[in-house]
Amino acid sequence: MARAARTARSTVLPPQVRLSLHHCDESLYCELRGSLVYEVGLRYWHDYSAQTFRLVAQRYAIVLLATTVAVLALVASLPSALPVGYTIGLTLLSIGYAALIMVAVGRGMGDNAATRLTAFVGRHSYSIYLWHLAVLAWVMPLLAGPLRLRTFGRFMFVYTILALAIGVAMSRLIEWPVLRLRDRWIPVTPPRTPPASASASVIATSDASLAAAHDLSAEAGR
Repeated sequence: MARAARTARSTVLPPQVRLSLHHCDESLYCELRGSLVYEVGLRYWHDYSAQTFRLVAQRYAIVLLATTVAVLALVASLPSALPVGYTIGLTLLSIGYAALIMVAVGRGMGDNAATRLTAFVGRHSYSIYLWHLAVLAWVMPLLAGPLRLRTFGRFMFVYTILALAIGVAMSRLIEWPVLRLRDRWIPVTPPRTPPASASASVIATSDASLAAAHDLSAEAGR
């Protein structure tokens, strides 16, 4: 399968995707440099200046959402002959998703289908993260030709769906069973707390000691 994927990669993938995969072979961090900066920055802003974060998210929600839509439309329309898809395109996607996250967190989304779907993906996000490069390197080269994935937007759409589906499947097949075995073999011991009667006894003893000390100081003053 790996040999077939390499052959397909060199023949049927769009040029910018072939270059991107070549760069990924040299550095596994090629897709993380931009998005991690925005995610960490948003989290830092939210944690250390929550009031300002919510104020900006609420006041400029329309601008932020428009930015997300414009970025997605622009990146999806990029022709396959241009290398901007795997360079500036990925950076623009990170900015668009960061704007969307900011609105969702700053304004609150409540309990609806969108938040439940997002939570479902979040529960499987670690396996999705682990397997998405395998999908990009081994699965997509085999599908790019038959599915005619000649534009960056069409390629990314199919790639995202497959990465999510395979990541969720691997989470159910591998990650969750291993976590259950871990909890069974190495159970987490809850912290020990003193019983209520013992706490009351300690408090009563402390009060009695303070009262005795007060009496002794009063007698000494006489």
